[in-house]
Amino acid sequence: MNSLFVEAVNELEARAVTNKFLEKLQTYIIHSKVEKVETYWKIEGMYVVNLMIIWQKHVTRDGLEEVLSPVADKWIDLGDCLLASKNDEECTYLLEGIDLVNIYFRQAN
Repeated sequence: MNSLFVEAVNELEARAVTNKFLEKLQTYIIHSKVEKVETYWKIEGMYVVNLMIIWQKHVTRDGLEEVLSPVADKWIDLGDCLLASKNDEECTYLLEGIDLVNIYFRQAN
């Protein structure tokens, strides 16, 4: 499951940041769905947004980092997912309101 860790004062604001995230990637997505939005128990003012993303057929796992470049300029490849974090010293740009994002690759059949 893809996860966004979002700085927000409430769920509505967390969803607005999520919508901005999805808008940046809309040309590459066939379908997306927010599965859950909840407060992150470790950090006040932080929400975790779990979402499902199905990528268009021309999007490949190898090309995913380039597709995600409007969201962050540095992605860490963890094998089964790509991670971007504002705490990564090499990441100089991350979409406003997002602290951390995990993206798992799921392509349309």
